[in-house]
Amino acid sequence: MVIVNSYKGSHMVRGNPLLLLSYTLLCCKAVAVDQKMTPITISAKRIDRRPTSYQSQIFTAEDQEQSLDHSHLESIAKIPSISINGGSYRGSDAKIQIRGNRAEHTLVLFDDIPLNDPGMITETFVSGDWQNPWQTDLHILKGPQSVTHGPNALGGVIHFQTPEPNQLPKHRTSVEKTTQRSQTASHQQAFQIGSTCLLAGISGTDQSQQGIQNHITGNAYDIGFRSLSTGFHIRHKQFKSTWLFQEGRSPFDSRTPAQGGDSSQVTHRILGGIFYGNKEKGWHGGSHVQQTLRKDIGPYGGKNRGQLLGLQLGHTWSKARHQKLRLHGGVVFAKHNRPSVSIRQHRIFQAIEAIHPLTKKFIIEGGIRYDIIKGAKNSFNTSAGFSYLLKTGQLYSVAKTGFRPPSILQIYGGQFNRPNPNLKPESSIGLEGGYRYTQGQTQYNFAVFTQSTKNLIDWRNNQYINISRQQNWGIEVSASLPLQEDLTVGGGYTLLLAHAAPADKQPARMPKHKGLLNLEYTPSKTWAFVAEGIFQSATTDTAGGTHRLRGHFLGKLGATYKPTPQWDIFAKVENIANVRYETAYGFAGLPRFALFGATYKVMS
Repeated sequence: MVIVNSYKGSHMVRGNPLLLLSYTLLCCKAVAVDQKMTPITISAKRIDRRPTSYQSQIFTAEDQEQSLDHSHLESIAKIPSISINGGSYRGSDAKIQIRGNRAEHTLVLFDDIPLNDPGMITETFVSGDWQNPWQTDLHILKGPQSVTHGPNALGGVIHFQTPEPNQLPKHRTSVEKTTQRSQTASHQQAFQIGSTCLLAGISGTDQSQQGIQNHITGNAYDIGFRSLSTGFHIRHKQFKSTWLFQEGRSPFDSRTPAQGGDSSQVTHRILGGIFYGNKEKGWHGGSHVQQTLRKDIGPYGGKNRGQLLGLQLGHTWSKARHQKLRLHGGVVFAKHNRPSVSIRQHRIFQAIEAIHPLTKKFIIEGGIRYDIIKGAKNSFNTSAGFSYLLKTGQLYSVAKTGFRPPSILQIYGGQFNRPNPNLKPESSIGLEGGYRYTQGQTQYNFAVFTQSTKNLIDWRNNQYINISRQQNWGIEVSASLPLQEDLTVGGGYTLLLAHAAPADKQPARMPKHKGLLNLEYTPSKTWAFVAEGIFQSATTDTAGGTHRLRGHFLGKLGATYKPTPQWDIFAKVENIANVRYETAYGFAGLPRFALFGATYKVMS
């Protein structure tokens, strides 16, 4: 298993997501085989590589803090091939799309616990309901990497993971304040008792952005969002357990209060898991639970009208054989209660994943997963690929076939009392190839990908229907270049060309062009400065007809002052150009605002 760690050298290293992107392989294969390998270590001084094709893109909790990102979702949104629609302030529609795939094709995990909401029609991840009580590492798998994660991961996997106990701060308190009447506070505490580590945390956000224009009426209105999250995480030798308890409230009506739009959505969520395993022997297993309760409250829906309940239970296991073969299996049960229907669903899956080095430089790999799903046609997902190590780089190629039956709630979507018998399962074929160049601190990455999906399920005319075919292909490029010891420049660009039959030229909410330019300057141990710009071309949205979402450029300036090893004092200005933009229909972006705050952290 390849692990990417980031640490500070003789001067303060301000890691940013793009720098991590360029230090890791763009796309190859899911991290799934635990092997006794020397980790890849990333710092300002050296990079070590191991001859393996298994890699994932990783942002550590420390990288997120150093990049001045407001959250891990902000880090994800900067990756050119990923789009997050909506925003945390209007979180009810903030969904993650990867490489032209729909949001329900992205599987989101937290310590192996699925976060995709079983109470939603498409079981998507809704970021506005997600409040993390402590800092986590982030692993991202795109496209063909995610085959063993099943039908809900055709586009990829976003995995939030609690760091190892020796990487956790003993004490961490952070406060943030913006000029848009938004404030966030969080506290986490770690306790070490013998070989047992307990991590407890609490975080809360109170947010209200003023002056955002309603693009329908032209009137200014306030948008509010409040959330509270508490949780704890326990590790003891071969055992770990994570539990979170969350409450969130956000508006879901785009009308102004004067127009009767003072309605809100209240969400209560409980999720947890108990896991066990032995990394040395290559096996692990565990059980998880997630329950989500949503209520629509206000003039629009009436008190407690439109209540939704989702419950999901699951058990998974994994076992490595001869360090080259891994077996997976599991069972998942889900229950969905909606205003007019109650639905149950269960699935059983088994998977095999293998890696075999033919020579010291040439490695082949493959994987297959088979799902037995109640009420749907059983599904196979497969992948195969190779990696070849060069003197200063790595060539790789991978292919994947995917199969996804319609979710039981998609079958009932739009007509809750009558199922739609005409929905067909989705099937896809994807190919990807790339090259990674490494020479000292200079990094270049290049990847070409394509994916063809038949019978894609989409929301049209107030119901889910099959689109005959969607074809995606694109190019991803990234680079990182140290101009001098304390100055680094990086950039990334994705071209996504897609066509969805019969008439769409580009998938909804997915830009044709997206790019990032980043500059980091660390003149001393106590000061660091970041300048960043993100460009995104125009997109469309199927909501409200085919609505055009204008392209935009977002600029950011930030600085951090570290007077002592325990204190970080930070400030940044977002959307310097002060452009009006939206990433989903009716969800206006923030105007220019400043954020400032401080973090006090004591390591164990």
